[in-house]
Amino acid sequence: MKNDVENNELCPDCGRYIGPASRCPYCDGIASATVVRRRMKIAALTLVVAGLLFLYMMAVNREIKLVVINDITPMMNYAPVRIAGKVVRQPYVSKNDGVVNYLSFLVDDGTGSLRVSAQGDVAGKIINADKLPHKGDSIEVSGRLSVKGDGSRKLRILMAEQVVEMNDE
Repeated sequence: MKNDVENNELCPDCGRYIGPASRCPYCDGIASATVVRRRMKIAALTLVVAGLLFLYMMAVNREIKLVVINDITPMMNYAPVRIAGKVVRQPYVSKNDGVVNYLSFLVDDGTGSLRVSAQGDVAGKIINADKLPHKGDSIEVSGRLSVKGDGSRKLRILMAEQVVEMNDE
């Protein structure tokens, strides 16, 4: 009679059939296949955690791309970008009951101009941190592009720290 029992289904200590059990019910021995399976689970979990940590570090430490305003296309809608240029008009600030709820200004980098705006708490934080640029200031600003089908485009500031005044040399 042919023996259909595989070696990993037998207890390594007493040699009796234990099937997929992790411990032998007869001698309380640990099945060797279970040890390998357990080590593989730990290794897989370790690799998953390491991979997620690596992805998080890449996302946090990546630098936002500096773009030229004239190169902005509809394919860049919602893209996080950074622009550098001069403020060409005095900023517009909208307040409701003394609370800043919107601000916008126009930035020109020599190739074109782009409306930059902030809303709600972000606009208030820019004003409170004295980061609101004035006409003629050189700035570098990061945010998310909003490009509409009619060609109109705008940069939305997501955090007050994304407005940086540049020193003219």
